[in-house]
Parts: sequence; C-alpha cells; structure tokens
Amino acid sequence: MDKDFRPDYRKMRCALLHLLLIVGGATGLKNLTISVPAMVRSGDTVTLSCHYDLEGSSLYTIQWFFNTVEFYSYIPERNPPLKTFDVGIQVNDSESNTHDVTLMNVSRQLTGTYKCEVSAGSPSYHTLIERAKMEVVDAPKTNPTIRSEKERIEVSEMLRVNCSSGNSRPAPVVTWKLNGDPIAEDSTHYRVQHYQVTHDNETQSTKSLIEFKVTESMFRNTTLHLRCTASISNVYRQSADITITQVSPHRASITNVRSQPYGGMNGCAGQNWPWNGNRGMAIIMAVAAATLFLMMTSLTMTVPPITNVLLRNEPTVSR
Repeated sequence: MDKDFRPDYRKMRCALLHLLLIVGGATGLKNLTISVPAMVRSGDTVTLSCHYDLEGSSLYTIQWFFNTVEFYSYIPERNPPLKTFDVGIQVNDSESNTHDVTLMNVSRQLTGTYKCEVSAGSPSYHTLIERAKMEVVDAPKTNPTIRSEKERIEVSEMLRVNCSSGNSRPAPVVTWKLNGDPIAEDSTHYRVQHYQVTHDNETQSTKSLIEFKVTESMFRNTTLHLRCTASISNVYRQSADITITQVSPHRASITNVRSQPYGGMNGCAGQNWPWNGNRGMAIIMAVAAATLFLMMTSLTMTVPPITNVLLRNEPTVSR
C-alpha cells in the first residue's frame, strides 16, 4: 500500500470503529438514574442526585433544570468547572459535584419538575435525560387539637369527637386510633367525616369528626383512649389525645336520685323516703327541722300573754 494513503486509512478505520460502537450500542454512557425526594418541607436542605455509567468515556457536562430553567452545570474541562445560575434557587457549591446538587432553604415555589441532563465526551457526545417531580410542603406550625362533647360516658351512648389540624399546604390527612388500634374509615361501627377548610393565605386545614356508639369492650380499666393524627406524607406527623371515662350505672343512679312513694314497708327507716341513699339530703332536712323547732320555742317564751296586756290597757270606769 502506498505510504501516502496510510494516514488517511488509519483515520477512516478509527471513524469506522467509532461508528460501529455507536450503532452497536456501546455509546460510552448508559444507566442514567435520577434521585429526587418526592416531598420535602419548606426550609429544608435537599440533595438531588444523578447516577450514570460512562463505560470508560469522559464526562463532557452535567446540567440540572427546574422545569425548563437551567440552574446548575458542571463541565470538568471548564475553570472553575461548577457554575450556578441566578434563578431564585440557592445551591450549596461545596456539596455539589458531577453527580449531586444540593439546594438550601427550599420554598413552596420550588415545587415542580427537576431534570438531569448528562453528556459524555468525545467521540460519542451521547446525551441522556431523566426527570422527577418534587413537592415542597408548608407544614403546620401548630399541633392538632382534639375535643369531645363528653368526658364521661355510659355504655350504649353516642360519642362524638372533633379533631382540627393546623394550617398547611397541602392540607394534612387525619387518621384515628382507639386504644392504640387504627380505626378503618370504611367500618360500619364508626362514622368518620373529613372537611378541608381554605384560608386567606392559600393554606388549608383539615377538620375530622368521628362518632360511634360506645360498647363495654372499648374500655380499658374504665377509660377509653382516642388519638387523632395529622400527617403529610413522611415529612410531617403530629398527634392529639383524649381520654374518656366510663360512668357506671350504680354511680349514675346515685347522682340522679328520683323521688319514691312514701310509706314503704319499713316505715320511716324504709327505702322509699325521698332522701334515702342520700346522706347529704338527710342532714339538710334534719338541720332545717331543728332550726324551725328552736324558732318556735323562742317565740313562745318571749311573747307575753295576750290577756295580761288587755288588762293593763283597760281604762277604769267610775260609777
């Protein structure tokens, strides 16, 4: 072969080899995956990651986009290789590199789609792109509150309890537990209703009402324990608790004394007097009777006879 054609031959052979590698699938870049948390709290520091296999090729560039706006790029051959763009996203340069980008003090406005775009170097310059969504949550600043119509209740009575979450974006989800056991909302024994309330600052809160008929088996040592939990995915969870006390039928009969007919078979000491079983009532009536007796006695002793008064006041008649 003529020596003048050897350099051109070598170039053609290299170009053909590169073309075969590209057509055969050996692009030098593969297996691109993106790691973006689905939900975070406002104010958090968040790390987004992009992992890939260059198969021995060099990295040309890695770029990060929020929706369609680029906010970070890393080009190894550039000096300095790292660059951020002023688009309202705070990037921690010291914690960002060819795979990770760290965002600081994220806000609700950064809810959206994040895109990682990776390009291999020469000769393929192959590019892969992956996307993922992230939601930034404005969590409630106050804990949930729980209130009941009754703090003491008898078996077979209806119990109604309300739970209210703090304001947030989005609204929290409220769940219930009785004595530590979750209450299924599709249960036929419990009726659970949820309401979402929208406030002026675009935040929302959740109000939940649970009502059910109390049974004997619900009490643990004469008390039942209810807990409501307000949560937003895995970034927020707070609970509120209330304890309801059982009122026994014996105690209810004493506190709600009813008058009985007089003249029981045991006479004055019988069980049919209205004050029977109520020591306080008996004492009050005894004191009242004694006071009335003393008042009557005092009047009898101090008032002079009426006949004497008339004799003293009768004028003398002369004849």
